[in-house]
Amino acid sequence: MTETQRTTVMVVDDHPMWRDGVSRDLEGSGFTVVATADSVASAATRARATQPQVVLMDMQLPDGNGAEATARVLEVAPQANVLVLVGVLRTR
Repeated sequence: MTETQRTTVMVVDDHPMWRDGVSRDLEGSGFTVVATADSVASAATRARATQPQVVLMDMQLPDGNGAEATARVLEVAPQANVLVLVGVLRTR
């Protein structure tokens, strides 16, 4: 697969270690990470600038939630496919 054929991805998560790790793993697997974001506002701004094909979206962000961020991203990058990520921590 050539560079121009690689799927472009934006990773949205407020945890920098997770966001950076997923970005590295995606790049290593042949995807092109065109942007990362840590909030609803930055997700919309960066999606407008980079027009990713796929967005990996966290549901809990410091300035809103993933549903709000998804709506804003799709307003500025309507071709994007959004994959919502949800982590559940259970304690006893």
